[in-house]
Amino acid sequence: MYDVIIIGAGFAGLTAARTILKTASNARVLVLEAQTRLGGRCLTSRDFAGPVDVGCSWIHGYREGSVVRELTDELGVKCFVPNKGKSCMIFGSKVLDADLATKLSKNMSKALSTAASTASADIATSLASSLLAPSSPLFGALDSSSEQHLAKSLARTLEIGMGVQLEEVSLSCFGYEDSAKGTDAAIVGGYDTLIQKLAEEIKKMGGEIRLGSKAQDLAAEEGSDTSVSLNIVAQNDAQRASSRLVISTIPLSLLQKNRSELFKALSPRKLHAIDNVHVGKLGKLVISYENAWWPTDTGVFTVLPTEDDSVSTGSPENRLHDLFRSVPLVVSSFAIRSAPDDVQPPPSTHPTLLIYIPVPIVAEIEGQSASEVGQAMHGYLAESLPKEGVVPEGPRQSVLTNWAHDPYALGATSTPLTIKSVSAGISPTSFIELGRPESLGADDGKPRVLFAGEHTSVNNRGSVTGAVESGLREGRRAAQLLDL
Repeated sequence: MYDVIIIGAGFAGLTAARTILKTASNARVLVLEAQTRLGGRCLTSRDFAGPVDVGCSWIHGYREGSVVRELTDELGVKCFVPNKGKSCMIFGSKVLDADLATKLSKNMSKALSTAASTASADIATSLASSLLAPSSPLFGALDSSSEQHLAKSLARTLEIGMGVQLEEVSLSCFGYEDSAKGTDAAIVGGYDTLIQKLAEEIKKMGGEIRLGSKAQDLAAEEGSDTSVSLNIVAQNDAQRASSRLVISTIPLSLLQKNRSELFKALSPRKLHAIDNVHVGKLGKLVISYENAWWPTDTGVFTVLPTEDDSVSTGSPENRLHDLFRSVPLVVSSFAIRSAPDDVQPPPSTHPTLLIYIPVPIVAEIEGQSASEVGQAMHGYLAESLPKEGVVPEGPRQSVLTNWAHDPYALGATSTPLTIKSVSAGISPTSFIELGRPESLGADDGKPRVLFAGEHTSVNNRGSVTGAVESGLREGRRAAQLLDL
């Protein structure tokens, strides 16, 4: 029998395991992961000349105080704050004047601050109605309709991080979070370097990690030291296991789909929160070349959509081209030296572009052939980006995420509260409910299952910070409940 069985070997699960074992080195801890790899929505591609994070990418609030930085420091994982490189905005295949681009960015920041401080009692009022209103600071000192179109298009880049469209976000709850902000840092060698270090330490401390092992049928037990029993399914073979406690770090989207096969009984409030908090979508496409044909002194290109956002129903390649043209795309270049000189050895530079695929088109893009999507994106970017060198016929290699269809993810992360969610009674306290322990219907009411994951963090949902924060919280809770 185990003291704690943890479901999920992403940041929340591994942090919880490490926290328990640091408190009680003799604790019997088992981490179950349904996939055959660690990390969950942390995924670093090594298909290119250097590592590329196609899941989580940044440590937010690195210099301002971050639980993720504390973790990297403790485990000896090197990080760096990227140099402030050159960036540019592009519209109609032309680079926007730097002064106009600066004005657009400042206006968007002001409009966001205004929206976050706006008190709206009407839950049906959307974030878009504030940001895109004619009186919005978004349009400050912009006289022409073409400049106002650019401002609206830039505002749509917010949908990349949110995983949801502006019209869906409820203004009544927007901006409540006291989340990690400020300096962003990257991990030398890719984010999965930290995952691997966590797993190595857990094993050294006596913890057990099983990959390819799925948890099912959690049920309460009473009258013995055992509190919870569950099935562990691996390679079509199921065995029943027992534990004093279980910590679930299963992504919210999987709870929404599979909760009946996971848990025999959950409280009505928990079920309501699970069913009605929204999970967003975000994709990434990575394309690499023999040589960079774009300016290598530029780190980020923001390609704004044209005013004609019609989408072709013709050939697949034409449709993909038109889909890309209908949304703003943020394109990051790995051809620029981003790390300060004191980072040794320096992260490699390589002729690779990473493109964020936003929510309006990601469901249609993901699931298609990576090579076809990469070729279509190449064609669009060859028209749009400034050139420095000969543009090849296509990329050497393409990698496309599939989070929306991945059976272990079914989407990205939880989103800002939507109008639909708030209309169903969801509020910021629902994230607390998602993290509240459950007794699985036992008469004694004692906690049997604890819940962690980014979706259980009130202030840092949708981020590694939220996942790590929740793992620390539930690891400590488990140690206290078991008196370890």
